[in-house]
Amino acid sequence: MSSAASSHRNLGGYRLRSLSARKKPPAKVDAVLRSVFSSPKLRDRFSQYAFVTHWPEIVGERISQHAKPLKVVRGELFVKVSNPIWAQELAFLKETLLKRIAKITSSGAPINDIRFVVSSEP
Repeated sequence: MSSAASSHRNLGGYRLRSLSARKKPPAKVDAVLRSVFSSPKLRDRFSQYAFVTHWPEIVGERISQHAKPLKVVRGELFVKVSNPIWAQELAFLKETLLKRIAKITSSGAPINDIRFVVSSEP
């Protein structure tokens, strides 16, 4: 069997290369993660979403059952709410919520506005 044939195996239609066929050794996971997280832009994006884990603290347990953060686009947070009544109630609390979020995301890109989107999906 040739060396090229011996360095590859066929597994369910996929060709797998053996480790000995690699041109360079695999990178260590910690080195890869360190390089990925050293990007200021990426660090800001992660920081911008840090509030998600604190969402029940920001809005309260009761409200968190009816309002969930969806995404952030250009500094605008989109929040899915279960019905129009919650959208209106949270609109009154928008400034308070922005201040609470700002405390948590202080080192990252700011969230400047909140848009409440009514959705009956869980």
